[in-house]
Amino acid sequence: MGLYLLYGISIELAIYAALFSILLIVFMIDLKTLTIPNSLVIAIGILGLVNLVFNIVNWPQYIIGFFSVSALLFLIAIITKGKMGGGDIKLMAVAGLLLGWQRIILSLLLGSVLGAVIGLTLIGLRVVNKKALIPFGPYLAVGIMVSAIWGQVIIDWYIGWIIG
Repeated sequence: MGLYLLYGISIELAIYAALFSILLIVFMIDLKTLTIPNSLVIAIGILGLVNLVFNIVNWPQYIIGFFSVSALLFLIAIITKGKMGGGDIKLMAVAGLLLGWQRIILSLLLGSVLGAVIGLTLIGLRVVNKKALIPFGPYLAVGIMVSAIWGQVIIDWYIGWIIG
């Protein structure tokens, strides 16, 4: 319903409704198996390409979005010797193609904060130990969803707050 109110009957509504459905599946699978299936990443990539076709005039923001966060996560994976999953890297690449560079950076920030708060809470409550692997995909999925709906509003608010 929220997507309809935001986008009305449009190609964006179809793209984001499909994205949210896929992200819900990503959330559940990664939570249970610590993996993000390539088929789901490919499906989001196709949505990103469809969006790119309909927004070709803004193609640089989407191409930069593809590389900006995924390159950072790839570097983290190298530095941590594989503790960052490849599925997370691929998820953020294709989501960046769909959302553009500003909203994918926001998605990473939101997902990281949410993951840190929940992860530290689980460790503090001794639900998991410090060495437990905690999936990052579910938190990234939530960050992507929030950015898809409220991303530009959050970015505009933040820039206005910084500028004063």
